[in-house]
Amino acid sequence: METKHIHRILAIVPVEALESARLYTKALDDAGGEGEFVACLSASGKEPATHAWRSGVHTETERKSYTLLLESVKGARVFDGLKVAPDDALAECGLGVVVPEPGEK
Repeated sequence: METKHIHRILAIVPVEALESARLYTKALDDAGGEGEFVACLSASGKEPATHAWRSGVHTETERKSYTLLLESVKGARVFDGLKVAPDDALAECGLGVVVPEPGEK
C-alpha cells in the first residue's frame, strides 16, 4: 500500500522560541504539538540546552504548512529530511544532542 507521507522535516529552534514553535505545531497536529521539540541540543552536547528539535514525516500539504509556520519562528532552521541527514543538520547549526552525565536523568 502506498503512503502519502512521503516528506520528512527536521526543525531546530532556540529554546527561547519553543513556546511559539509548539503552538504552531499544535495548530497543525493537536495531539502531537505539545510533545514536539523534546530532543535537547547545545554546541557542547552538554546542559544547558540552547535548542531543541523535531523530526516528522508528512504529506505534501502538511510539509508546506509545517515549513511555512516553522520558518516564521525566530531563529528556527527547517531542513528537508530527505536531502539533509540529521547529523548534517546538527553540524550545519553547530549543535549536538545533549547527553546527560552518568547518573543524571
